[in-house]
Amino acid sequence: MNCAPTFFILPDNYISELITFKIKNEFMETFQQIINGEKPVLVDFYATWCAPCKAMSPIVESIGKELQGKARVLKIDVDKNQTLAAQYQIQAVPTFMIFKKGQVVWRKAGGADKSTIMQQILSFI
Repeated sequence: MNCAPTFFILPDNYISELITFKIKNEFMETFQQIINGEKPVLVDFYATWCAPCKAMSPIVESIGKELQGKARVLKIDVDKNQTLAAQYQIQAVPTFMIFKKGQVVWRKAGGADKSTIMQQILSFI
């Protein structure tokens, strides 16, 4: 298990690429701070070897661009963040979750079309 897991964040001021954050165990509250914020957070639990995850990646990035300033979008590699994946009982990838003020308000395992994900996250803005 990697002791310095990595997750990707599409920031509020989204630029054309993902920004990588390295977090260590003592900084795990960083993820908690993000999901506890006022803005809804779409989390994409994915794996680099997963073909459906690769197919969903441009959709997730597009959603991040469209919702900049309104919502946050995170991509979390389950192989590099096994503790977090276990905490949220991720058993299939991709799995999408929306958090609002720290609570899971929507969850979907497997792929989804952009309009479905957008409709769900917009309902929490």
